Amino acid sequence: MLIFLYGEDTYRSLQKLKEIRGRYEGIHTQGVNLKQIDCSVFDFSDIKAELQGQSLFKEKKLLILKNVFLNSDLAQSLFENAKLLEGESDVIVFFEEGTVNKKDSLFQFLQKSASCQEFAPLEKIALKKWLLREFGSYKTKISPEAVDILATEIGNDLWRLSNEIKKLAAFASSRGASVQASEVEKFLGTHLDANIFSTIQDIALKNKKRALGQLVSHMNKGESPLYLLSMIAFQFRNLLIVRQIGKLSKLHPFVVQKTLPIAQKFTLEELKRIYQKIFAFDLGIKTGAIAPELALHVFIAQL
Repeated sequence: MLIFLYGEDTYRSLQKLKEIRGRYEGIHTQGVNLKQIDCSVFDFSDIKAELQGQSLFKEKKLLILKNVFLNSDLAQSLFENAKLLEGESDVIVFFEEGTVNKKDSLFQFLQKSASCQEFAPLEKIALKKWLLREFGSYKTKISPEAVDILATEIGNDLWRLSNEIKKLAAFASSRGASVQASEVEKFLGTHLDANIFSTIQDIALKNKKRALGQLVSHMNKGESPLYLLSMIAFQFRNLLIVRQIGKLSKLHPFVVQKTLPIAQKFTLEELKRIYQKIFAFDLGIKTGAIAPELALHVFIAQL
């Protein structure tokens, strides 16, 4: 079975991916046949080995292939060897963070052969409905005026909205009241966007003391440790891509220009090692092996 998740709205696409993983783990409690691979740093031989590998204990395998389309050679090789995917009894999830070239051969194959879902940024009406559902999940009521302010001021940045919702819901719960427009205005005025890139830059430059201080500051402001780790993973993936192929990458020229000086401070092997650690901590958090806050502290200490 093939599943294809893609689109600019990575918050909702990751929620869908989490849902798929959760259903699988609910049935296969050992999780021995679940594997997630970031394909931007692997070649076709590695992926082919995973596709041809036999599942342990005759369980159905769940293989998550992330960011295949960032690796054009791999995407082309997978298309040319599509027979490895067709009729597959295991579950293979293609997960792409961002937009995809819809003229790409692999994209067109997946459109025909996979269960596809695109996560485009929500328009304002849909965004307001999403906000109401999210507040409802915290058993918190919010006025229409307050919803309108959140949708207008923050827009469809669901990562930031989810953090603001948690803080507003906690505040409303402590007062036993619904969220009003005045409270939203107050929160947006005092809880400004965290300077994530500055923190990640300190991490990349191995300024452990400053990086740790900034991460603690982010968490004290209500930023989710999983959100912070996902942003760290995103930046290190960019560092790895730029370190490998520089200005030839498909990243935006501004991103390449900003990232290249930092990427050059690492060897390719160092970046691969750090990137693998990030995913190890991510898995540890999601399986309950380590607390999210502790994972971030240990990650910084091990740089």
